[in-house]
Amino acid sequence: MCLTFGMLFYVLFFPLGISFREIGNITGLVGLAVVLLCDYRQSNVRLYPFKWSYFVFIALIIFKIFHSEYSGAGYYALRTNWYKGFLIFFLAMEFVNSEKNVRYLIFAFAIMGFYEGVVGVVQGIDLINLGPEGPLFKHRLVGTFSSARVGNLLAIVLPITFVLPVALPRKWPTWVRWATAVTVWLPMLFLLFGAGTRTGYIGVVVSCLAFLVIRGGASLFFVLGGALVLLGLIFAAPERWAWEVISHDNRVVDVWPIALSVFREFPLLGSGIDTYDVVHRSMGLFPKVMKQLPHHPHNIYLQFLCETGVVGFVIFIQYLFFPVWWLYLNIKNRVKCIRSSSNWIYAAAFLSSYVGYLASGFTGHNYFRSWWLGISMLVLGAAIGICLHSLRTVDNKS
Repeated sequence: MCLTFGMLFYVLFFPLGISFREIGNITGLVGLAVVLLCDYRQSNVRLYPFKWSYFVFIALIIFKIFHSEYSGAGYYALRTNWYKGFLIFFLAMEFVNSEKNVRYLIFAFAIMGFYEGVVGVVQGIDLINLGPEGPLFKHRLVGTFSSARVGNLLAIVLPITFVLPVALPRKWPTWVRWATAVTVWLPMLFLLFGAGTRTGYIGVVVSCLAFLVIRGGASLFFVLGGALVLLGLIFAAPERWAWEVISHDNRVVDVWPIALSVFREFPLLGSGIDTYDVVHRSMGLFPKVMKQLPHHPHNIYLQFLCETGVVGFVIFIQYLFFPVWWLYLNIKNRVKCIRSSSNWIYAAAFLSSYVGYLASGFTGHNYFRSWWLGISMLVLGAAIGICLHSLRTVDNKS
């Protein structure tokens, strides 16, 4: 009961602030502890074949806290994320132990994305009412967030909700299921466009392409996703996609070159977890264009390259992509047979969403940004849990 309440509460109220996420997170983890203590042998966690990869990565982080130019930064990153991010992976994995729970999770994402989108619509109407000084999309929409980072959240949520026509009750007429799904999507699309978050657009289009590859053919998911991204680029923020703008972006001019300089100074083992800001200052590296650099390289791959070196980067890559490859191999041939179980198409949607997150990580946030790490670990854990449950169901039937 605690696990179910915590998981759904966490997702439903995710955008409303840290306090709501903490309530859902901690409640769910208490439930997870009870489940694992009482019935570990039947848990998805026990069946997951890449637990070793997860724990090797955690060991890397702990090692690089002590082997660091500034241990305090790494300690803070782990202290604020061990339960807000890393443990949510197992919470989501264990929650999706039935198709009913999977559908509940999809509905929770849909409700959360819908009301967040409605807030964006209201903001957009306010901008219209401002007249010439504030036309639609002239200013970036933020939803309940304090910045346009809401686009990164929607890039993760939206691909999951594209399976709503499958997840909604089959006794509903087809047109009702589709009408409901479109009603949910439209406010999210409006806010996604209005936020003008380029990393969000990248995440959505890559999610659509990933689903196309997994599904093995052109699908409505891909058509809708491609259409929304193209419309977004044309109408939402075309000036942010001009070559002149991208080539002179602060990340290209200042942030990434300095991250590479830090890597060249610490090529083997890196400078230490979350030390980019401290180290580049101590090395006398300062931006040419920006007044002040962000506290991270704005690229999770460069972040681990300069902060953990080649050794840590290899561990980081296997931690990210081994589960993706395992999921792809298990889902790709089964997702076509959705008449026997819708779980495979649900798993494909969660996996596609996570692949989009990995793509947005090339230009996105600090890896240790708690809300971004938490939602990504939830999505990956859910994809793995759905796959494990479905494989176990097939084995039991045979």
